[in-house]
Amino acid sequence: MGELIAYKDEAPYDRRVFSLSIPNLASFPPTLVLPSPNFVLLLACDARLIETSAIATFASSMIDQGVAYLCAWGPDCERVHDIFDEVHVTREVDEKWEYPHVMTTWHKDESLDEALWCMLNSAYPDEVLAETCRVDLAVSVANDQWAAHIQRRLSNMSQLNEDVLSEEAS
Repeated sequence: MGELIAYKDEAPYDRRVFSLSIPNLASFPPTLVLPSPNFVLLLACDARLIETSAIATFASSMIDQGVAYLCAWGPDCERVHDIFDEVHVTREVDEKWEYPHVMTTWHKDESLDEALWCMLNSAYPDEVLAETCRVDLAVSVANDQWAAHIQRRLSNMSQLNEDVLSEEAS
Protein backbone atom coordinates (compact mmCIF):
# COMPACT_ATOMS: atom_id res chain seq x y z
CA MET A 1 0.00 0.00 0.00
CA GLY A 2 1.14 3.50 -0.73
CA GLU A 3 1.60 6.22 1.81
CA LEU A 4 -1.27 8.47 2.83
CA ILE A 5 -0.32 11.91 1.52
CA ALA A 6 -1.65 15.06 3.18
CA TYR A 7 -1.78 18.30 1.18
CA LYS A 8 -1.11 21.69 2.70
CA ASP A 9 -4.03 23.53 1.13
CA GLU A 10 -7.54 23.15 2.48
CA ALA A 11 -10.35 22.42 0.09
CA PRO A 12 -13.64 24.29 0.08
CA TYR A 13 -15.95 23.52 3.02
CA ASP A 14 -12.88 23.58 5.34
CA ARG A 15 -11.89 20.06 4.39
CA ARG A 16 -8.36 18.62 4.58
CA VAL A 17 -7.16 16.84 1.46
CA PHE A 18 -5.39 13.48 1.27
CA SER A 19 -4.51 10.93 -1.39
CA LEU A 20 -3.64 7.27 -1.31
CA SER A 21 -2.48 4.85 -3.98
CA ILE A 22 -3.29 1.16 -3.48
CA PRO A 23 -2.60 -1.90 -5.65
CA ASN A 24 -6.14 -3.28 -5.25
CA LEU A 25 -9.31 -2.62 -3.28
CA ALA A 26 -8.51 -5.31 -0.70
CA SER A 27 -5.32 -3.48 0.27
CA PHE A 28 -7.16 -0.43 1.60
CA PRO A 29 -6.36 -0.18 5.33
CA PRO A 30 -9.04 -1.75 7.54
CA THR A 31 -8.81 1.35 9.72
CA LEU A 32 -7.58 4.59 8.21
CA VAL A 33 -6.99 7.34 10.74
CA LEU A 34 -8.25 10.64 9.34
CA PRO A 35 -8.83 13.96 11.14
CA SER A 36 -12.62 13.66 10.91
CA PRO A 37 -15.08 10.79 11.28
CA ASN A 38 -16.55 11.27 7.80
CA PHE A 39 -14.98 11.89 4.41
CA VAL A 40 -15.57 12.42 0.71
CA LEU A 41 -13.98 9.68 -1.38
CA LEU A 42 -12.85 9.96 -4.99
CA LEU A 43 -12.20 6.42 -6.17
CA ALA A 44 -10.14 6.34 -9.38
CA CYS A 45 -10.37 2.74 -10.43
CA ASP A 46 -10.62 0.55 -13.53
CA ALA A 47 -13.39 -1.74 -12.27
CA ARG A 48 -13.93 -3.75 -15.46
CA LEU A 49 -12.09 -6.82 -14.15
CA ILE A 50 -12.92 -6.44 -10.46
CA GLU A 51 -15.45 -8.89 -9.05
CA THR A 52 -18.69 -7.41 -7.79
CA SER A 53 -18.10 -9.04 -4.40
CA ALA A 54 -14.73 -7.24 -4.05
CA ILE A 55 -16.36 -3.88 -4.77
CA ALA A 56 -19.19 -4.67 -2.34
CA THR A 57 -16.72 -5.60 0.40
CA PHE A 58 -14.83 -2.36 -0.23
CA ALA A 59 -18.08 -0.35 -0.18
CA SER A 60 -19.10 -1.91 3.13
CA SER A 61 -15.69 -1.10 4.59
CA MET A 62 -15.95 2.50 3.40
CA ILE A 63 -19.39 2.84 5.00
CA ASP A 64 -17.95 1.44 8.25
CA GLN A 65 -15.05 3.91 8.04
CA GLY A 66 -17.32 6.91 7.49
CA VAL A 67 -17.63 7.64 3.79
CA ALA A 68 -20.18 10.41 3.33
CA TYR A 69 -19.87 10.93 -0.42
CA LEU A 70 -18.42 8.78 -3.21
CA CYS A 71 -17.18 10.16 -6.52
CA ALA A 72 -16.46 7.13 -8.74
CA TRP A 73 -14.19 7.66 -11.74
CA GLY A 74 -12.62 5.34 -14.31
CA PRO A 75 -13.75 2.52 -16.57
CA ASP A 76 -16.94 0.89 -15.23
CA CYS A 77 -17.39 3.57 -12.59
CA GLU A 78 -21.16 3.42 -13.03
CA ARG A 79 -21.09 -0.15 -11.68
CA VAL A 80 -18.97 0.94 -8.71
CA HIS A 81 -21.52 3.67 -7.99
CA ASP A 82 -24.44 1.23 -8.24
CA ILE A 83 -22.75 -1.34 -5.98
CA PHE A 84 -22.10 1.31 -3.31
CA ASP A 85 -25.78 2.25 -3.44
CA GLU A 86 -26.85 -1.41 -3.23
CA VAL A 87 -24.60 -2.10 -0.26
CA HIS A 88 -25.92 0.96 1.55
CA VAL A 89 -29.58 0.05 1.03
CA THR A 90 -29.04 -3.65 1.76
CA ARG A 91 -27.36 -2.83 5.06
CA GLU A 92 -30.26 -0.60 6.06
CA VAL A 93 -32.77 -3.36 5.28
CA ASP A 94 -30.76 -6.24 6.79
CA GLU A 95 -29.74 -4.38 9.93
CA LYS A 96 -33.04 -2.51 10.28
CA TRP A 97 -30.98 0.61 10.80
CA GLU A 98 -31.23 3.87 8.90
CA TYR A 99 -27.75 5.06 8.01
CA PRO A 100 -27.19 8.64 6.99
CA HIS A 101 -27.47 8.81 3.22
CA VAL A 102 -24.16 8.23 1.44
CA MET A 103 -24.24 10.40 -1.65
CA THR A 104 -22.75 8.80 -4.78
CA THR A 105 -21.85 10.13 -8.21
CA TRP A 106 -20.08 8.62 -11.20
CA HIS A 107 -17.94 10.54 -13.65
CA LYS A 108 -17.73 8.33 -16.73
CA ASP A 109 -17.53 11.09 -19.31
CA GLU A 110 -15.28 13.41 -17.33
CA SER A 111 -11.53 13.79 -17.07
CA LEU A 112 -9.72 12.89 -13.88
CA ASP A 113 -9.22 16.63 -13.34
CA GLU A 114 -12.98 17.18 -13.52
CA ALA A 115 -13.62 14.35 -11.06
CA LEU A 116 -11.02 15.81 -8.66
CA TRP A 117 -12.64 19.23 -9.02
CA CYS A 118 -16.03 17.69 -8.24
CA MET A 119 -14.66 16.04 -5.10
CA LEU A 120 -13.19 19.34 -3.95
CA ASN A 121 -15.97 21.74 -4.95
CA SER A 122 -19.27 19.96 -5.53
CA ALA A 123 -19.29 16.90 -3.28
CA TYR A 124 -21.38 18.06 -0.36
CA PRO A 125 -22.66 15.26 1.87
CA ASP A 126 -26.07 14.70 3.38
CA GLU A 127 -26.74 17.40 5.96
CA VAL A 128 -26.58 14.82 8.78
CA LEU A 129 -22.91 14.20 7.90
CA ALA A 130 -21.89 17.67 6.69
CA GLU A 131 -20.54 18.96 10.00
CA THR A 132 -18.38 15.88 10.61
CA CYS A 133 -17.14 15.54 7.03
CA ARG A 134 -13.84 17.42 7.02
CA VAL A 135 -11.74 15.29 4.66
CA ASP A 136 -11.46 14.80 0.90
CA LEU A 137 -9.66 11.54 0.10
CA ALA A 138 -8.59 10.67 -3.45
CA VAL A 139 -7.72 6.99 -3.87
CA SER A 140 -6.16 5.57 -7.02
CA VAL A 141 -6.26 1.81 -7.53
CA ALA A 142 -3.57 -0.09 -9.44
CA ASN A 143 -2.54 2.82 -11.64
CA ASP A 144 0.69 4.69 -10.96
CA GLN A 145 -0.05 7.28 -13.67
CA TRP A 146 -3.36 8.21 -12.05
CA ALA A 147 -1.70 8.33 -8.63
CA ALA A 148 1.00 10.69 -9.90
CA HIS A 149 -1.60 12.85 -11.66
CA ILE A 150 -3.71 13.09 -8.51
CA GLN A 151 -0.67 14.03 -6.41
CA ARG A 152 0.44 16.67 -8.90
CA ARG A 153 -3.01 18.24 -9.20
CA LEU A 154 -3.78 18.21 -5.46
CA SER A 155 -0.41 19.83 -4.79
CA ASN A 156 -1.68 22.89 -6.66
CA MET A 157 -5.46 23.05 -6.22
CA SER A 158 -5.74 26.65 -7.36
CA GLN A 159 -4.22 25.68 -10.73
CA LEU A 160 -6.54 22.66 -10.94
CA ASN A 161 -9.49 24.95 -10.29
CA GLU A 162 -8.34 27.46 -12.90
CA ASP A 163 -7.71 24.75 -15.52
CA VAL A 164 -11.04 22.99 -15.04
CA LEU A 165 -13.07 26.20 -15.04
CA SER A 166 -11.30 27.56 -18.12
CA GLU A 167 -11.87 24.25 -19.91
CA GLU A 168 -15.59 24.39 -19.12
CA ALA A 169 -15.81 27.99 -20.36
CA SER A 170 -14.37 27.15 -23.76
